Amino acid sequence: QQGEALETLEYLGEGGLLGEDAVVILQHSSRMQPPAESGNLVLSSTRRIGDTSLSFFERKPRNEA
Repeated sequence: QQGEALETLEYLGEGGLLGEDAVVILQHSSRMQPPAESGNLVLSSTRRIGDTSLSFFERKPRNEA
């Protein structure tokens, strides 16, 4: 399942589906280290809740994309 989640994150980061202020939340095992960036998405924070973590990704500013 982690592979599917990372593939989806990559798809969202590469495509033009997200608006400028979009936030993508990746739910994953706390043992998994999320990527620092994926396409046009950059990791902004991670919150751990027991064995589960939520990682928040935001779009890179247009001049960095």
